[in-house]
Formats: sequence, structure tokens, C-alpha cells
Amino acid sequence: MITHADIDNRILRMVRLCVEKIEQDNRLLAQVWRNVDRIADPRIREEWRSFRDLPWGDLRTKLLEHGPEGDQLRQNAPLGGILSNRERIGFFQPNLQKVS
Repeated sequence: MITHADIDNRILRMVRLCVEKIEQDNRLLAQVWRNVDRIADPRIREEWRSFRDLPWGDLRTKLLEHGPEGDQLRQNAPLGGILSNRERIGFFQPNLQKVS
């Protein structure tokens, strides 16, 4: 049985990989900010817009923060398009889960 904690841990691993990729190529942040403008929920969209002026290190810390606030932020992280399909699918198919 998959628990909420299991889901939070999976999302954390995915976000860690996104963070690593952004650190390797900071141009990927442009994709994040484009995604922010497409967030349907106005509260979440405004929360993410408020992060635009943060230095990358501060945003990185928020994304990787342990605890309920970090978990909630990661659940709504606009990181679509950062991972390849293969990387993303690897988190949902245990036999492909070599990414950690």
C-alpha cells in the first residue's frame, strides 16, 4: 500500500533531480517561470510569482525543505518540462527507478 509519506518522498526525489538539472543549466528556470503563469489556482500562482525575485539558492532551499511546508510547496511546484519523459516515468515504474 502506498502511503502519503511514500508519495511525498517520491515527489522529493523528483524535485531533487529537477534541482540538479537546473543547477547544471540555469536556463531551465525560464521553463519554471513559464509554468507559473499557467497555474490555474490563483493562490498557488501568486505564491509562486512571489518567488521570482528570490536568488536561486533561496528557492532551492524552499524546494528541498523537509517538513509539511516543503511537502506542500513541492506538490504544486511548476517543474513540468524539466525532466525527460524517461526520467519522470522512472519514478512511477519501479523497474526503471534508477534515478534517486
